[in-house]
Amino acid sequence: MGENRHMFGESVSGMNVKPFIFRQFPLYCRPACCFAFFIAFTCSTAIGRGQTPYLSSLAATKDSPLFTTYAAPEAMSEFTLDKAYHLLLNDEEKGADFTNESGGDICLAFKSGGKYVYALKDMFRQPVITASYSDLVTYTFWPFDSISVKATFVVYGSHHAVLAIDVRNNASNVVRVEVLPFLQNWNRTYEGVKFRKEAGAIAFTHEENPDDWVLEHGVPYVRTVKDAFVVSDPPDRMMSFRSYRKVDSIAGSDFLTGVRSPRREVSRVSGLARIVAFSCAYDLRPGETHRLTAVRSVARPADDPGRLIDTARSLTTLDLPRCIENDEKIYSSIPPLPSVDPDIQMLYWGAFSLMRQVMLPPEGKCHFNYYVFS
Repeated sequence: MGENRHMFGESVSGMNVKPFIFRQFPLYCRPACCFAFFIAFTCSTAIGRGQTPYLSSLAATKDSPLFTTYAAPEAMSEFTLDKAYHLLLNDEEKGADFTNESGGDICLAFKSGGKYVYALKDMFRQPVITASYSDLVTYTFWPFDSISVKATFVVYGSHHAVLAIDVRNNASNVVRVEVLPFLQNWNRTYEGVKFRKEAGAIAFTHEENPDDWVLEHGVPYVRTVKDAFVVSDPPDRMMSFRSYRKVDSIAGSDFLTGVRSPRREVSRVSGLARIVAFSCAYDLRPGETHRLTAVRSVARPADDPGRLIDTARSLTTLDLPRCIENDEKIYSSIPPLPSVDPDIQMLYWGAFSLMRQVMLPPEGKCHFNYYVFS
């Protein structure tokens, strides 16, 4: 999932169904759906009161069969401009990125004591997922031996994604750490990049070209998308780059050079950008934890960019515990699985997350077709 997603099959007029892209789903998700339906109708008891919900007490790693695509809840979803993300944990050369093919990936890097960490292979301890639902995930990792991070990612709606980053100093001395949230797009460029330091925001646009199937079936789409990238703290640097690594044929500084050499002139290309980024540095006392929240938002061409930024800023204070509690309440009606096999448990519960993601609210716009995967 993660685009203006279309499904292949029958047209539906009474309800909307979120479209489906096979590429971003783990291979086990389709049989898991059938398995989930079978078990659900053969069990009769729900999770007991006082029992910790299964999906809030995980210890999943990159080797676990956990469904890690995240999309907006039904009430906050729409059909034509809808962004979902897949948490990538199986590429050692990349970070724990939230990928979206056309809109770009939400990424996170760190720098401390002259060392830069982004890729999974460079982390002191790699991510462990502790909670995962259809629209959110919480995970922990250690970029350095003295710095731990607890991150919570929420797809708040079809247009908004929130990444809360809690950085903790576990050393006995003050440690300076630089947090670098950035968006990276391998398939599209970011255009019209503008920096609004007073709002802690970067505004830009990107193009999303429909495929032949969308055009042939008259499925609506948004070609030019407005974007806002916002952080909760005043950033020390706001940057944009045309490449991640140095490429001789591309003009403008690359991200790695700009980050590793802070004394260089800050790169701020306005067009053909592949990366937009923030840098926020903190001197953390022993035992101190600091939260930085980044929000990525999208809108239609006619929407007010100022309002888009204001909405994104308002989400930097999103009540994350309440989001988790809401999901726990929804999933509490799902019958528990009478199996002790952890892999089967993850497949079972992940199937319900997948089923929740494919549903959209009725919009009363049936003058064009909605397609259901059959």
